[in-house]
Amino acid sequence: MRKEKITVEENRTDNFLGNRNNNAENRTSVTAEEVSEDPFVADISFDNNNCNIDLFHGVRSELEIVGTNGVKENAFDGGGVFRDALTEYWTDFYEKVCVGSTSKIPEVNYVFTDDKWKAIAKVLLIGYKQAHYFPIKLSRPFIEFAVFQETFTDITEAYMKFIPPLDADLLNKAIVNFNSVDMSELLDALTSLECKQIINADNITQKIDIPRLTEALHIQNVIRTRSGHVARIESFCILLRRLAYPNRLSDLEHIFQRSSPALSEICNFVTRHINDNFRHLLEDLRNLQWLNRDCLRMYAEAVTNKGAAVQNCWGFIDGTARAICRPTENQENFYSGHKHFHCIKFQSVVCPDGITVSAIGAFPGRRHDAGILRESGLYNQLEENMQFPDGTTHVLYGDQAYGIRELLMCPFPGQGVNEAQQNFNVSMSTVRQAVEWSFQKIIMLFAFVDFKKNQKLLLQDVEEMYKTATLLTNCHTCLYGSQSSQFFNMEPVALERYLNIL
Repeated sequence: MRKEKITVEENRTDNFLGNRNNNAENRTSVTAEEVSEDPFVADISFDNNNCNIDLFHGVRSELEIVGTNGVKENAFDGGGVFRDALTEYWTDFYEKVCVGSTSKIPEVNYVFTDDKWKAIAKVLLIGYKQAHYFPIKLSRPFIEFAVFQETFTDITEAYMKFIPPLDADLLNKAIVNFNSVDMSELLDALTSLECKQIINADNITQKIDIPRLTEALHIQNVIRTRSGHVARIESFCILLRRLAYPNRLSDLEHIFQRSSPALSEICNFVTRHINDNFRHLLEDLRNLQWLNRDCLRMYAEAVTNKGAAVQNCWGFIDGTARAICRPTENQENFYSGHKHFHCIKFQSVVCPDGITVSAIGAFPGRRHDAGILRESGLYNQLEENMQFPDGTTHVLYGDQAYGIRELLMCPFPGQGVNEAQQNFNVSMSTVRQAVEWSFQKIIMLFAFVDFKKNQKLLLQDVEEMYKTATLLTNCHTCLYGSQSSQFFNMEPVALERYLNIL
């Protein structure tokens, strides 16, 4: 095979003055040996003002093929020799720098200087501009992120092209019907792909949905903290692992190979991002575009079908007290005489499909539910959204602390209730347990927010962490359902619709 060399000669053009500067200090020479030993750039000198991919507007580039004897190839003008050289160049690039099957991604641990990567980018751009040649085996998400700093291609689809075709076919079959694949073959494939957890019928789609969830939550592709950079999916997994169990940060260092300060910064960054962008979904019913009249009617029908006495009940209201460490300041404000511990309170509204549509707080633990309702402004939201011009209304159901209003109902009080009233209380108590299921699911998925010793009010944002856990629990319900959705036989709202991105 003939050894060839790609030489890029660039002269900077000043667009504003209309002059071409041919001084030696403004001249750039990039040489890329296209040989089997080293397909990359050997000698590089860049004009720092014109070395980035997106700064080619003021650059006039000429590219020529030079033989090993140093003589310019005369056949270059026809384009064939140039394209052949590019093909050899990128073939060697795939083999020596990239990993992947039909889709290639450069290895992140390959020792390569920043200047050389920029030179490779120039070869790609000049090849495309002058010969319409593009290395199509490079992964589309990789190219999209390199050019636009964000991805548009489905990550799952791209991953299936990255892994061997036989493994991709096996995983696709398992996603459609887990029991249709041979378990030994699946385990072999997962082992070769360095899977860190045993896949089963319950969690195989969960692994696929993590990229979907990170995109829906608009988490940046690369998160930058004082400790360095971290990829989107890794940062989200760090937060999930942090909230899943009350470990010390030092216990997570061996899992993610990052220091405790770095893990803390990443968790705080992602938590703040989720709260800043989506906490409004828990604070005002008017922000839920999908919670319309048709949706309320379906909720009410689901509750009625379970034998509830109230025919127009669409959800359930209750308060939850989250235990915290005894604060060193204002201890009496956070002590609940009813619960006999220090806590903060949240007022929540849960729908029959298990979605928590309102979680207002945090309030000091000494506050009563009735006072929290008055201060939260929830009833004003009900008056605006749950009453319609034709006289139709939809109500919430709660305990006796909330009292009876036009849009809020509670059980008959006292021991001296008649049989009809008792039957009413029993029928509504059966369906009202859905709100307790919702509270339980949050602490089951994210036990960190239920560990009292970690909830230090003056050292961390306890409210922010609980609301993040609530939002993530809602996302989990959208994807996989809940005990409530099964009980009421309801399909939860789609993830993207819940997050108001559709």
